[in-house]
Amino acid sequence: MAIAEDVLRVGKAVGLLRAIGIEPFHDQEKLSEMRNWCSFTELYQRCETIASISPSTESTEDVPTPYSDQILHLRIVFDTLPSYLLTYLQPWCLAGQGKLNTLLFDDCAMMDHLNSIEGLYFMRRGDAMGIFCDKVFAKLDAHQKWHDLHFLNSVLRDVSAVDRKSWIDFTLVQFTVRGGRQRSNASTVQCFEGLTADYAVYLIPTESHNN
Repeated sequence: MAIAEDVLRVGKAVGLLRAIGIEPFHDQEKLSEMRNWCSFTELYQRCETIASISPSTESTEDVPTPYSDQILHLRIVFDTLPSYLLTYLQPWCLAGQGKLNTLLFDDCAMMDHLNSIEGLYFMRRGDAMGIFCDKVFAKLDAHQKWHDLHFLNSVLRDVSAVDRKSWIDFTLVQFTVRGGRQRSNASTVQCFEGLTADYAVYLIPTESHNN
């Protein structure tokens, strides 16, 4: 159901926002609505009223009275209730998801980070990553310390602006080499098994994020 999917999406968005210290429903209007939140029973009673006064597409004059109430409840469950719930919940869904979208795409520039990640891990920036690999393999062939973190960081810094325009913020990449000393003299790519490169983005919530 569309309602279940929308509620699941906004639940994930609200959970993520609150996990990083941001209240998605911070404005006074939403807070007031939360205090006056309707129960499911109240919503169903509203739907009963709507269904009872709305014209039916089928005549029920010949239907025995014991079945009339059942038909009314079926109309509520399958017709009136889903659309009413969607109308009632949609502003909340839009508010929660909108807050997360603003945070990700405007404040955090997620698309820029994704482009950088693709350039680094998927080597879409083949020119820059080609130079990076050449320098690392040159160290390896010379039996020098290719696993030195200062060397790896400096090489990434050099290739980050290979086109005079930085395609990645090299300070966000954290290299880690496990067992580097034991692998420094290795002559196969197995020596890179302990090499990891983490791309870390940090968000510090501010008062503006809660407004």
